[in-house]
Amino acid sequence: LTSSERDGTVFTTNVLGELDNGDVYFSRKFLITDLLSEMESRGASLTSEAYEEVVVAGSNGDGEVIKLWKVGNSFGASIGSGSCPTASGGEACSGFSAPSASRRPLFFITCGNNTIVSHDPYTDP
Repeated sequence: LTSSERDGTVFTTNVLGELDNGDVYFSRKFLITDLLSEMESRGASLTSEAYEEVVVAGSNGDGEVIKLWKVGNSFGASIGSGSCPTASGGEACSGFSAPSASRRPLFFITCGNNTIVSHDPYTDP
């Protein structure tokens, strides 16, 4: 038995099938809450907007260029062809906003007062 006092409900999607290295899975679903008498019509109105898709990373283009710039002991970022006006140490690295099988993702992570920009170790080949 579970408590009737909850502040959230967890939903998950289980992908049946295989994702190859470099595949990207997209899923769009809806959770509907309404009167029971309205559920069928409400669900029917959203059916055409729900989908699942698997695409090869990078097949939709590179996205935007993202550059990290050295700024003293810190860094700045720019998106697109612009530069970071406060960068004193020049460009540190660059990448793209769209995934690709040959690229490693870069994550900006904050935990309390600690911040890091790093590759997610779980995605390393």
